Amino acid sequence: MCTQFAGTVTGSPLDFFIDGFGRTAPSRSAFVAGPWGAVASLSPELFLRRRGSVVTSSPIKGTLPLDAPPSALRASAKEVAENIMIVDLVRNDLGRVAVTGTVTVPELLVVRPAPGVWHLVSTVSARVPLEEPMSALLDAAFPPASVTGTPKLRARQLISQWERYRRGIYCGTVGLASPVAGCELNVAIRTVEFDTAGNAVLGVGGGITADSDPDAEWAECLHKAAPIVGLPAATRTTPARLASKVR
Repeated sequence: MCTQFAGTVTGSPLDFFIDGFGRTAPSRSAFVAGPWGAVASLSPELFLRRRGSVVTSSPIKGTLPLDAPPSALRASAKEVAENIMIVDLVRNDLGRVAVTGTVTVPELLVVRPAPGVWHLVSTVSARVPLEEPMSALLDAAFPPASVTGTPKLRARQLISQWERYRRGIYCGTVGLASPVAGCELNVAIRTVEFDTAGNAVLGVGGGITADSDPDAEWAECLHKAAPIVGLPAATRTTPARLASKVR
């Protein structure tokens, strides 16, 4: 489930992106601009990478604040269960287009740092026929499993009922695709959308399960947002900062 931080930006969207990139060092960043506004994605998550016939996805599921010991992530039955559940969903998604028997999990439950938080990351790999178009791969895997939950169709139906705002680009994907180079697509989390008037929206959220604690889930949202919106955990001396309020 997701909520939004909304506000205005001092400086241009590109300044915001450059400063955010410098502060958070995202591994899957992207910036897109047009007459409609701009998108600054400071994402740490890989949705899909394709090189030839090899397809890789690295879902993030499981989060704790950086002041917690990283070992606590793998010791948490809730966080581990969430990650494995999403790994199974990604395996199923890729299996719809993969060569039979080629879906593997080369990394499972790896703890990695991100701005403000520790994340639990796994990697799923598969081989697809070379002639398989990217459109078929996207049809099979989109939207990213880590931002819907499972079963994916029912989860999407509930999200549309319960969330007050459309997600927009948030929880979608930004990246590049080429018939020669393949594709590299992120999961558009830690992503700010700008309109032409300087208004900005940042979506944040977390996975809800039967074991979820509401206060802990809200704290997780704040930890994820803080490095971007300039909350107390973030540096405020920046050329472009989102002055935010929660919707």
